[in-house]
Amino acid sequence: MNIKFSDENLFKNLLESSLVSLPIGSVLYGLQHSQSDRDFLHILPTFRQEEESFLRNFHQLQYKKSVENSSENTTEIALEMPEDHIFVSLPTFLKNCIVGESTINFECLHTVALKESKLSFLYEQRKNFYNYCIMRAYLGFCERDIKHYKKRQTDTDRASGIIHVQRGLLFAQNIFQDNFELIVDDLVDFGGDVRANYKEFERFLPIYLESAKDFRQETLNKAYERGDLVRYMLPENQKILDNSLSALIATDFYQQKRNQITQENQTQIMEMYYNSFENWVEY
Repeated sequence: MNIKFSDENLFKNLLESSLVSLPIGSVLYGLQHSQSDRDFLHILPTFRQEEESFLRNFHQLQYKKSVENSSENTTEIALEMPEDHIFVSLPTFLKNCIVGESTINFECLHTVALKESKLSFLYEQRKNFYNYCIMRAYLGFCERDIKHYKKRQTDTDRASGIIHVQRGLLFAQNIFQDNFELIVDDLVDFGGDVRANYKEFERFLPIYLESAKDFRQETLNKAYERGDLVRYMLPENQKILDNSLSALIATDFYQQKRNQITQENQTQIMEMYYNSFENWVEY
């Protein structure tokens, strides 16, 4: 889950300390529309206070950039328009990818921005993350979106809900078939049709729900029981990933980014982590 913060100085410090900044959300799938959010995920180095702590945090940090805080400088992604920014340490990012805690993290493995960054080894190893848990996660989110569909208030939000359901099912199936892509032409066409008249598609939600349950029970679970799917990651691929991380951490680039996070901000972040460990995350 995301821990929200509003300290602009902390935001700017984390932004400059990020190893890579990745666009996330509907733009990744070619499903953006006029009311789409502009969201970014920033992967951070593990700072010293975090390394020396007993606590292994699995939350991410979230900052909402508002219009009132905007600058005239429009050359930087953080200063253009209202946006959500997610900050996550590299170990937490990887854990979330592997255990299915965040499908967004998993999707980031497939982005061009990651491929062209200092963390390109993650893009090259992306298929090593294809596992039972991430597919279960997509199906779980699909079923959740159907269950809570009636809570959506606006036409735009209802259309988004239907598209999310179809995308979750399709992505789980495509990972299973080893042909996962972020942009699927049929899904883009489906999204356009739904936004044109979402009410025509509401009646299919029970069918989508049955399809998700059937795929989980009859295909995914049985493949896992046969030993055809890994739960998390093959041991040999875990070793490859660790070796790549070790090489990255030894670089001047990584150490420079890590040292940019101020002691004051390290302490502030740890306070948020301590609080979430005891009191969970408040919304």
